[in-house]
Amino acid sequence: GSLVTFATPAAAEPVRYVSYGDLDLSSPPGRTALRQRVSYAVEQVCGDIDHRNISSGEAVRVCRTDTWSRTLPQLNAVLGASVRILADARISVGTAPAHR
Repeated sequence: GSLVTFATPAAAEPVRYVSYGDLDLSSPPGRTALRQRVSYAVEQVCGDIDHRNISSGEAVRVCRTDTWSRTLPQLNAVLGASVRILADARISVGTAPAHR
C-alpha cells in the first residue's frame, strides 16, 4: 500500500511508522492489534497530556484528533483490504501532510 508521510512540530517525533506485516488482518485480533498500534503511534507523535497545564493538554488533544483524521484513511484502506500484507507494510502517523 501507499504511505503518506506527515511532518510534526519540532518538539514531537517527526513520524511513526506502524508495521502490520506480521498481522493477519482478516482476523478480528489482527485488526484490533493494528488499531492499538496506530493509537499508540498517535500518542507518541503528539506527546503526553500535562494535566497541570490546561492549554498544553488542549494542544495535545487537538494534535491527536488531527493526527487520527489524517491517519484514518490509511488505516481504513489497509483494513478494507482484509489480507495479510507483506512484512514491510506500514502506516505512517504524523500531524500534517508532507510535501511529495
